[in-house]
Amino acid sequence: MSPYLLPNHKTRTVFKTQTHQGDGSNEIRFEDQASIEQIYIHAQKDQDIVTENIRRESVGTDSHHRIGRHWYQMITENFNRMVGKNVVEEFGQDHHVKVGRNVVQRIVGKLSRFISGGIITKVEGSVVTQITASEEKEIGANQRITVSNENYVKAKNIILEAGTELTIKGPGGFVKIDSGGVTISGTKVKINEGGSPGKGTAPKMVKPDETDKPQEPEAPDTRM
Repeated sequence: MSPYLLPNHKTRTVFKTQTHQGDGSNEIRFEDQASIEQIYIHAQKDQDIVTENIRRESVGTDSHHRIGRHWYQMITENFNRMVGKNVVEEFGQDHHVKVGRNVVQRIVGKLSRFISGGIITKVEGSVVTQITASEEKEIGANQRITVSNENYVKAKNIILEAGTELTIKGPGGFVKIDSGGVTISGTKVKINEGGSPGKGTAPKMVKPDETDKPQEPEAPDTRM
C-alpha cells in the first residue's frame, strides 16, 4: 500500500518503514515528475554515514544547512576553502580561535573594525609595521607608553603641542613649559659649549609572508 495518495503521486517511488513500538518512520523517496525531481531522505532519529575512502559532493546551485543544536567537525590534516565572492558570519556570543603556528593574511582592499569594548594584545616577539601613507590617531583619554631601552623618532618636522604643560625630563634636569613660562632646571645648564647630540637606531622593515592558494576540490566520479 502506498503511503501517498494515488494517482496524485504516481511519479513517486517510496521506501518507508514504520517505527516499532512508537510513532514515526524512516523514509527514502524518489520523485520523478519532470521539473520537480527529488530524492528525499527522512531519519526518524539518527543518521550515520561511514565512507572508508573519499567522499565527493557537487551542488549545482545552493546548499542550505540548519542545525538545531551543536556542530562538531574534526579534520586531521588540511582544510581548503575557496569562496568566489563574499563571506558573511555572525556569532551570537564568543568566538575563540587557536592557531598552532602562523597566521598569514593578504587584504587587497581595506580592513574596517568596530570594537565597542577594549583590545588587549600581548606580543612576546617584535612588531614591525610599515605604512606607505599617513597614520591618524585620536585618543579620548590617556596614552601611556613605557620603553625599556630606546625610543627613536625621526621626521621632517616634529611638533609637540601641550594644552597645559610640556615637560622634558632627564637624569640631569628638566625643561618645563606651562602657563607660567619656561622653566629650565639642571645640575649644569650648557649653551653653545660643544658636545654632540645622542644617536638612535632606525627601524628595520621586514616584508610579510605571502599567502598560499587553497587546493580546489575534486568533482564527483560520475562514471557508469
